[in-house]
Amino acid sequence: METKANFVAIGLFTLIMTAIGFGFVYWIARYDETRPTQNLTVRFTGSVAGLTKGGLVMFNGIKVGEVRTLTYDPTNPKYVIAQLNVDSAIPLKQDSTIILSYQGLTGVGYVEMKGGSQNLPSVFDMSPVPDLIAQNSAFEDLMAGARQILSRADTVLSKVESVVTTNESRINNSLENVEAFTAALNNNSGNIDSFLSDASSAAKGLTSLSAKLETLSTKAENLIGAVEPDSVRTSVKNVEVFTERLAKTSDSFENVVTEATAAAKNINEFSGQLTNSLGKVDKLVDSIDPELVTQSVASLNTFAKSLDNSSDDITIILGQAKEASTNINHFSQTMAARTEDFNQIITDAREISSRLNIASRKIDGLLGKADDLLGDSEGGKGLIEEATLAARSIRKVAEKFESRADEISSGLARFSGKGLRDVEGMVGEARQTLRKLESAVSKLENDPSTLIFGGNKVKTYNRRH
Repeated sequence: METKANFVAIGLFTLIMTAIGFGFVYWIARYDETRPTQNLTVRFTGSVAGLTKGGLVMFNGIKVGEVRTLTYDPTNPKYVIAQLNVDSAIPLKQDSTIILSYQGLTGVGYVEMKGGSQNLPSVFDMSPVPDLIAQNSAFEDLMAGARQILSRADTVLSKVESVVTTNESRINNSLENVEAFTAALNNNSGNIDSFLSDASSAAKGLTSLSAKLETLSTKAENLIGAVEPDSVRTSVKNVEVFTERLAKTSDSFENVVTEATAAAKNINEFSGQLTNSLGKVDKLVDSIDPELVTQSVASLNTFAKSLDNSSDDITIILGQAKEASTNINHFSQTMAARTEDFNQIITDAREISSRLNIASRKIDGLLGKADDLLGDSEGGKGLIEEATLAARSIRKVAEKFESRADEISSGLARFSGKGLRDVEGMVGEARQTLRKLESAVSKLENDPSTLIFGGNKVKTYNRRH
């Protein structure tokens, strides 16, 4: 009897076992991440080249987490902020060392944590968890040291180059002297051989001399043995007393010798300086012409006599200068005090020019009316032309006066006191004249025939009925 297989059950079983296998593998892979972790902020100074997102975090060489993010500090551009996700069970203390290290020669960076004090609490027990500051890596210290060494080497080489450049001539002279010395040694090689031979002979002589000295020492021993010990003791005591006294006065003796040496040096230096000074004085005296000196002295004497004779004139000149400065000061004060008057004069001058312009325009209108009145008569025509010319002249005068009002005002500003009063009187008379002129012009406007026929001096009275 053949059994019937259930393919659906077999397929489901296969899928379930496959899913369980994948889940087991995923659980094994995520085993490290299932432990309790803690976020930690570390601030690095400078560059973090080689450290990337997902980089390792090691504590005493054991992997305890990874780098989550790397960002720069927006408030301080010299810091880089790294967000780490580490195992919360690690004994990370506040004084633990955090540095950026690199794996071998690959240049891949990782965060390394080391050590810490046992009596300090864990940073994860603090609330809130503080930000930790990373120290410079050994590579950065090495690069910084290399930069300092190169900078110092560059400074030393610059100084050496400067010294060589400054003392190039002296170095060349020294090399020339060394070359001359070696050449002299080469040229006197024969003499050197002779010197060595003489030295060998002298050594032999010293050998024979030592034998003689030995004989002499034997005789000296015999002589010393013949001397009485008491005499020797007395002599030794006398020598001791002398040496003690000499030792007591040794300081004074040294001071005397030192002072004498210094005095001798000073005298030597003074004599050298005196010799140089006398030489310079001799040259200066030789270069001076006696006649020029005589003439200069005579000229100075004459100039002094002239100053003495002109002392009264100089006193008068100084007095006049002081008086002039006083007058100038008084004049400036007067000008400052009469500023309002000067402004009024300028205003009046401009008012006069404007009134003259108005008067000239009225005269032009009057002449036009007179021309209409008189027609083409010869006598009238000549009179109108003359009046027109006169009006034009008055206008030109007014325009010139107006154009030069500033010059007139600046000229008026130079006067004060009596001149100002005269100007005020002139302005008053000009006002009276202007009033009369305006009155005459008004009369001519009202009755132009009076310009030809004259005015009616007889008053006319209207009869009342």
